This record gives sequence, C-alpha cells and structure tokens, in this order.
Amino acid sequence: MFPESLLKIAKFLRYHEHLPIVRGGSDGRSDSEASENKIVSILLNEKEFNIESKNIGRGSNRCWYDFIVDEKYYVDLKVSKLGRQADNTNAKKAIYYTLTGLDAASVSDREDDFFNQLKQYKEENICDFYYVIVGKEEEPGEPKRAFLASLRTLKKVRPNRKNQPFQCIWEDCIKPQKRNYTEASHFLLNYWSLSIKKDIEKLNSGMPTAFPEYFKTADG
Repeated sequence: MFPESLLKIAKFLRYHEHLPIVRGGSDGRSDSEASENKIVSILLNEKEFNIESKNIGRGSNRCWYDFIVDEKYYVDLKVSKLGRQADNTNAKKAIYYTLTGLDAASVSDREDDFFNQLKQYKEENICDFYYVIVGKEEEPGEPKRAFLASLRTLKKVRPNRKNQPFQCIWEDCIKPQKRNYTEASHFLLNYWSLSIKKDIEKLNSGMPTAFPEYFKTADG
C-alpha cells in the first residue's frame, strides 16, 4: 500500500536512538516544527534515501510538502503527541495534487480560483500524498515511534473551521484504510465540506460553488 522507499524511511526513524525531538518551548507547534526540520535534515544526510527538500527552515512560508522521495513521492513529516492532540494536516494543495495528479505549486490560493481549478482538472489517477508520523513520546522500536499515513488511506479525520481542510489525530490512522480514487475523492471532499459548513464566511463561494453536491440541504 505504501512505497518501499517510504517504508524504509519510517523504519529508520522508528529505530533511531537519538531523534532530535525539541521540547520545553512556550509553543508546542514551534517545538514540533523545529523537530521536523532537524529530522528531515537527518534524512537528507542518509545516502540510502533519495530525498530532495527545498523547504527546510522556511516555516509557515514553506512549500506544500516537506520533501520528495525518489523524485515522485510528495511527503510531509509530522512530529506529534499522537492520540493526545489533533494536528493540522496542511493538506489544501496536497488534496489538489492527489485528486488531479498535477503539481500544486502553481495553483491559486484564492478560494474561488482554487476550487474551480480543482474541479476543472480533477481526474482519476494513482497519485497520493504521504505523511511520515513521528510520535513525540514513543521509545525507539515502538510501532508508534514512526509510521506512514496518506491522504488516500486516512482512517479518520476531524472537521475544523479554523484549520481547513481538516485535522487529524494520527493515532486513529495507524492502520491504513484502503480506498480507490472515487472513494478517496469523496472522503476528502466530504470532510473538507464539513469544515466549511462550520465557517459561515465561506458558505457563499469557493467550494460551495464549485462542488455544490456537498452542500445540498435535505429539502434540495
């Protein structure tokens, strides 16, 4: 279900004795981001992994992925408390890539333009967007220390008005849910629409205009 090269990366991190997990800061999100940058730097220095990253140290201005593996697998690395917190998936452009098969770098950030382009270029493909999850509190060798997830295989997500398209408690997604393209498309767009339904300001344009089928009321 997951590429072999990504499985090797997860295994490497799972058994790594000294992952640089940053703790003790005033902002847990900043701690996680610092940890992620340090861990990606470790991976970049491992010759067995064919990894490219232009995003280290770019913070909130980074690209829509953390690194590319084998020149074709787009990956985000998440350092998380797993079941103790819901994390942002940062998946807006990742969903665009997964549902269109197109590089999301040039897609517009404007709501109306983004969803119109998503609808225009949405087409069945074999693409997926991957997450390498590192558990903050897990010991080396533990299954939760490092594992894989992907947009197509997320078991469960949580709609959220402020952090769209949705959030995820990674512990809920340790066991992947296999989906074909149609099933994955519906899962991702449906939960994104549930987040938008919580945001009154976005109900009159953007996704509701491009994908009205997700916003129909019971009476039509």
